Amino acid sequence: MKRTLCIINPLSGGSAGDRLRHRLLAEIKRRLPATAYDTIMTGRNAVRLPASDYETVIVAGGDGTVWQSMQQLMQRSALPRVAVIPLGTGNDLARASGMIQCLRCHGISGILDAVEQGKTTMLDILSLNNRFFFTNYYGIGIDATVAQSINAMRAGQRSLRLPGKCLYIGAGLRNAGNRLTMPVALVWSDTNGGQHSLIAKPGTRQIMVTNIPWYGGGARPSSWCRMDDGLFEVTIVEQWWQWVLLHLTRFINIPFDRIHRAALRFQTHSLILSWNGYAAGQLDGETLDLPAAPHTITCTAQLPLIIA
Repeated sequence: MKRTLCIINPLSGGSAGDRLRHRLLAEIKRRLPATAYDTIMTGRNAVRLPASDYETVIVAGGDGTVWQSMQQLMQRSALPRVAVIPLGTGNDLARASGMIQCLRCHGISGILDAVEQGKTTMLDILSLNNRFFFTNYYGIGIDATVAQSINAMRAGQRSLRLPGKCLYIGAGLRNAGNRLTMPVALVWSDTNGGQHSLIAKPGTRQIMVTNIPWYGGGARPSSWCRMDDGLFEVTIVEQWWQWVLLHLTRFINIPFDRIHRAALRFQTHSLILSWNGYAAGQLDGETLDLPAAPHTITCTAQLPLIIA
């Protein structure tokens, strides 16, 4: 049995991602015999894993590639160790695992050194209605609308010459007035088993569930975030200026809840969201046709994430 699978999305990161892909393949060939690993190339929304089981899976792509891979890995009887090589725009899971800094300081060889050393931390895997699985975040509201706009531009071939971050800025400005048009009911359990509920009013900008310390390409929503504690954080962004402040945290590196201490937020292991009508939604930056509400989110499993 081959021990390692390398999943590479050559479309992630544009030309920079393609150059990094070639260096990665050359380095893997230098380190491993051909009988020790498999390599698959994938595109957007097209991750198809071999039937074989692997001890280690290396995902070279953005958060969307990781998310697509996770849907299939969760169908396996045993979860492998996972390493993330950042080729995308947001790269939040790679940031949380230290791989972005490792790539900047030591290059591809440094990342593969980390994979060989095999130091891991456990990563919580969350589920939506026991149908979709995610590791970074879930959200309804303005950021999901922004992500939908970016996907539409990519599909329409209007973004070929624009870096991913420029797309996010442009789509963010265009959708800055977006808000939820209906009330959203949230019901959750605290760590002591107590039941709580609240209603997010119409006009709320965003509701997000976060599992790792970074969100949306480097924003810092919560100082409580740990990716191995079996809990996730819920933040309700009510006003436009709060949404702007949330995304400014990527530049000042201070979590949103420490700047805006009155923000609505809580921590839980189980959440139910209910509403009537349509709400744009996303999982780990991927927009998709989410099931109709109610949405039940739970911490369902853990896998070993390779860290640098």
